[in-house]
Amino acid sequence: MQRLCRSCSDWHSLDEPWPQACASHFAVRSDGGTMKRPMVISDHLPDIQSMVSGERFDSKTQLRRHYKANGVIEVGNEISATMKLAAQKPERPKIKREEIKRAIYQVRNGYKPSLPAD
Repeated sequence: MQRLCRSCSDWHSLDEPWPQACASHFAVRSDGGTMKRPMVISDHLPDIQSMVSGERFDSKTQLRRHYKANGVIEVGNEISATMKLAAQKPERPKIKREEIKRAIYQVRNGYKPSLPAD
């Protein structure tokens, strides 16, 4: 199956990756940017160099396989333990319905709590 390319006005096979030179028309949106569409993260990275051997790759997958084979741990997207702790919300104290009713009753009858002295 083939599809007409709006960039080069040529037909491209859908069974093969879309040519990089023709991918520019995907950046321009005919709807003015209002229509929702999926975000696609490409595996292609032009000429990325391995920090282990200096070897060059054009795919994130190939680079990650190379790192794994060499025992390298890639970091960057992990959430550190400190961030996980900061994101946790403290547990709210359990207050019974009767305690709330008693507090409302006391306030309506003039109770004013004493504030601690600084």
